[in-house]
Amino acid sequence: GGGDRMRLTSLLGGGLRPFLPDRAMNPAWSPDGSKLVYHLQEDGDATFVADRDGSNPRQIFKMPTGGHNHYPIWSRDGQWIYFVSGVWNAREMDVWRISPSGGAPERITHVATAITYLAALDDHTVLYVAPDTNGAGPWLWALDTNARTTRRISSGLEVYSSIDASADGRRLVATVSNPS
Repeated sequence: GGGDRMRLTSLLGGGLRPFLPDRAMNPAWSPDGSKLVYHLQEDGDATFVADRDGSNPRQIFKMPTGGHNHYPIWSRDGQWIYFVSGVWNAREMDVWRISPSGGAPERITHVATAITYLAALDDHTVLYVAPDTNGAGPWLWALDTNARTTRRISSGLEVYSSIDASADGRRLVATVSNPS
């Protein structure tokens, strides 16, 4: 088995070894590298925090059947885990956050659209990819987590497919397509 299972190997060589459970998705390490967050691709997309090597997983959140949690990332200070949650098939997703220790999640946006990929830029800015209210795009958006406001930060005709940031938030990598 292990068709969808992630595997690790040493940079110094050696064989592959299993990493995280089957159907684990979107692992993201905490800013200090001591923990990681991931979700399972299953009903409710259970979200877990584990030690850096995937050991000692602890479920912190799960949606009811039909709901989804995707693209978890850590805030730059490690105090929050941001994620996209909602009804994926209806493309009614929003950005939420939860403490790494669990508890009640907190909805940060109220846009109910096809949000994908999150990237923590600084202590109060999370970038994401989503279409606008007319369905055009997807574009690149900035979320001010303190004010809970979003604004489109891309301009032109480029269409964004994904975004990610370096650990220090100083470098971004994006997948962009230019329709013709």
